[in-house]
Amino acid sequence: MRHLQNHYRWIIVALTVINQAAIIGFALSSFAIFSVPWLEQYNVSVGQLMIPSVMFLVINSLLSPVIGPRLDKIPLRLPIVAGFILYAGGLGILAMANAYWQVIAVYALLFSLATILSGTFISPLLVNKWFITNKGLALGISVTGTSVGGILFPPLLATALSVYALPTIMLSMAAFTLFVLVPLNFLILRVNPPDENQQHHGQAKKSVSQRDWTTKSIIASRAFWIPMTLFIPMMLAFSAIQFNLGNYLQEAGHPAAFAGQLRIGRINALFTQVQQLWTAVDSFDTPAMQPNPADGEPATLKIYPPLSH
Repeated sequence: MRHLQNHYRWIIVALTVINQAAIIGFALSSFAIFSVPWLEQYNVSVGQLMIPSVMFLVINSLLSPVIGPRLDKIPLRLPIVAGFILYAGGLGILAMANAYWQVIAVYALLFSLATILSGTFISPLLVNKWFITNKGLALGISVTGTSVGGILFPPLLATALSVYALPTIMLSMAAFTLFVLVPLNFLILRVNPPDENQQHHGQAKKSVSQRDWTTKSIIASRAFWIPMTLFIPMMLAFSAIQFNLGNYLQEAGHPAAFAGQLRIGRINALFTQVQQLWTAVDSFDTPAMQPNPADGEPATLKIYPPLSH
């Protein structure tokens, strides 16, 4: 029985990767792809176009400390399934929306809550309930879900938009959520974490600290504000680039599909650039890189970008 539980907990980790990839990769990482047709469809300014993402981040931040303590006390199967139902509902509304305030409402209310219940917020909690040993490894694998979604969905959606209308794509993702993700989570999470795990976590909490940490006490703690002060500016800068990427590229004369290519980092091109840079640096000691005695001017180092395919 213990052997089966050891294997099953890694299935839980894989499930959290899929869950986070589906929500973060589509709803957030692909926002730059959606924003281009939305800009034309709803005739809004670039500043107004960013309101959904801003409201999502604000509401998500406000709801997380309220919902978090309650999730710690209940089985996580129903919240996760409920979150995906909200997510599918939001996608359906986006597919039929005829006013931009509806897009704002979906991101602010449905997507922010769905992310908490089914995505990045609840996944570490789910992994923590299943693991005593190898917990760091399991959490490390689990959090890759957001990166996996950010790598896969933007280029796929950018390609799909050249063939299908955005409402069709939204309805397809809603159907995938309802008929694949909801049943998948409902079936896999029917198995509860082993009882000894819960006893271990309870003993660990008592042994670490007897203090009853509340939201108020955490916010008042210096240990909270030091990392937050460092983390928030970085996230603001990253979000500003991420959510505006589609508009920046369109203004520069590039098609929306190019945003999808940039979202995956052009890994092959990056390795080529690194290889070229290493070769160039290594060649500084060669005669070709020494000053030319004929004209007294140093040789020029040029690193050319790889050709587009």
